[in-house]
Amino acid sequence: MCRHRTTFVLVSAFIGLLLGLGPLPPIHAEDKGDNGRQEAQRLALGAEESARELALNPTLVAAVSAQNRKDTSLIEVLRIDQQWTGSPGLTPLKQSLQENPAALVLKAKMEASDKYAFSEMFLTDKLGANVAAVPATSDYWQGDEAKFQVPAVSEKTYYGPLEWDESSGAFSVQISVPVRGESGAIIGVLVVGVEMGIDVLMNVSVEED
Repeated sequence: MCRHRTTFVLVSAFIGLLLGLGPLPPIHAEDKGDNGRQEAQRLALGAEESARELALNPTLVAAVSAQNRKDTSLIEVLRIDQQWTGSPGLTPLKQSLQENPAALVLKAKMEASDKYAFSEMFLTDKLGANVAAVPATSDYWQGDEAKFQVPAVSEKTYYGPLEWDESSGAFSVQISVPVRGESGAIIGVLVVGVEMGIDVLMNVSVEED
């Protein structure tokens, strides 16, 4: 099997692991592949638990609740989203969402974490509009994406596809969890990007042709 083919199979295997898409290609339990799989599971599940704990932070809950009370219409959110995506630079709004109290909590978590390498964190309101984002996201409105819809509607954790992060030079996956208000109702969503080191992927031993 060629090197590119092996890399593709390894990445595909890991995506299947995260998304639960059924049987993976044969993995030898007696070799390092089993340890690699366990490490990938540990990282994913541990990062999810960390995200769920962070979603309970009073500052984050208060920020989402405050934005929801503004009762901004979806039409207005889409207008802001159009301006956001049409301005590639750091606009005043993008900067404010990286410096508000909620963003500072996210940034502190990213910097303090020694178990998981978080590449990004962002918080949304009930419509999927950004409340805080570190760093700035590519768009302002997340409401049309599965990373918002899955936790907001089904109350389940969302695992995104494995993607290459140019800035960090590592593979990463987005994990999103619901944010709940004082009543227990879902009021928003927290999304975290978690780096999955190539060393973990390469330790998943896949049987060659």
